[in-house]
Amino acid sequence: MDGKNNTFTVASAKAAAKKGKLRDWAIQFLEGIGGNQTTADKIKEFEKEGTLEWTGPILFDLNKLTPMVSSEEGEEFYKPNWEKDSNAMKEAILGGWEPPPLISTDWEGQSNVLPDGNHRWKALQKAGLQKYWTIFFRKK
Repeated sequence: MDGKNNTFTVASAKAAAKKGKLRDWAIQFLEGIGGNQTTADKIKEFEKEGTLEWTGPILFDLNKLTPMVSSEEGEEFYKPNWEKDSNAMKEAILGGWEPPPLISTDWEGQSNVLPDGNHRWKALQKAGLQKYWTIFFRKK
């Protein structure tokens, strides 16, 4: 959010997609600054099954995405700092930071779930955006 890491931008994701390297971009992001090894592993699992397809990044309606993380205690993916973290990201967005694309899937049969980008999703909404760049990976 400090603008020092410009590797994982919307532009770099679009460039990777154009070269047929979106999968590599996503894995590098998830295993690196994205800090989401679980999603990276799930992508690799789908690949082994030969059932993975990619789309994006496309400008997509934020209200049609379903977050996996919650600020509600008792939820499966409860994050106690959800509000604090998403507020910090909102301020960064309002200050000119362009977050990496969101990553969505048909996780366990449910469409448009966000296994990555939940805080960014909330921050984008708080910043007043209605759509944002989203990468989709789906099982065929």
